[in-house]
Amino acid sequence: HYISRIHMSTAFDLRNIHLQCKYCNEHLHWNIIEYRKNLIKKYWLEFVEDLERRKHEIKNYTVEELQSLINDTKLLIEKERKRMI
Repeated sequence: HYISRIHMSTAFDLRNIHLQCKYCNEHLHWNIIEYRKNLIKKYWLEFVEDLERRKHEIKNYTVEELQSLINDTKLLIEKERKRMI
């Protein structure tokens, strides 16, 4: 997660979740400067700034929203599993 999961308003945004190597994630504390640069390349500056702003918002999810997030995440995981084979 680019924005920590303690910020619920961005915790389930799949664009906030990216794989990193263990070294960057654990020893370089997310290597946040490079992480941010790569997010800007992948999406755009406005998106990254929006994530950074939204981390301070309070988000109350409905059951339907959470179920949709679960389904989307399951599909993404399955897609990545197939890609890795």
